[in-house]
Amino acid sequence: QNGGNGMRRKTGEKRTAILKAAVQVFAHHGFAEAKVAQVAQEAKVATGSVYNYFDSKEHILHTVFRDMWSGILSELTEVARRSDLDHRRQLERMVDAVFDRFSADSNLARVFVNEQSFWMHRWEGDLADLFGDFMKLFGETLKGAGLKEGLDPAILRYFIFGGVRQLIHQWADPNCTFTRELARSQILKILDALNDGAVTRY
Repeated sequence: QNGGNGMRRKTGEKRTAILKAAVQVFAHHGFAEAKVAQVAQEAKVATGSVYNYFDSKEHILHTVFRDMWSGILSELTEVARRSDLDHRRQLERMVDAVFDRFSADSNLARVFVNEQSFWMHRWEGDLADLFGDFMKLFGETLKGAGLKEGLDPAILRYFIFGGVRQLIHQWADPNCTFTRELARSQILKILDALNDGAVTRY
């Protein structure tokens, strides 16, 4: 029994190492130019071992995005369920959750901003469902926060998502001149301007 648990743990560790290596390789070489052999080398495993877990380079990137969106959606869902936070405070926590996810891994931020647009047009199944659930939850929270008259949360959520994506793109650049904290506070100020009342105290 213990041997089986150890084997599953090692298997999970190798899969995690491959995904972590892939994010680094995709970030520095771009998905189109990256090779599975480079991912294997970075993960310190044989190239054949990568194919034991993933069918292709596309499958690896799909998994990176699936794990990323699943993690973000899980955090945002947890925030939305908190009865001690009003909708405006929930928006603040949601912004923090997204920034924290990418602040923890600048390579993931680069992959997100460089590859997301292309892959969004090909998404189906689990990726489409995860992103759709994310946008639905964010839109409902925006609406609950009390938008100014004439603003449509279904459209505004994409506008804000695009702005946050661009800020993450700039922040992930080593030459970026602003901090994560400044970007966060500016987003909250914009949300404040769009709502009938103050979003938060930043």
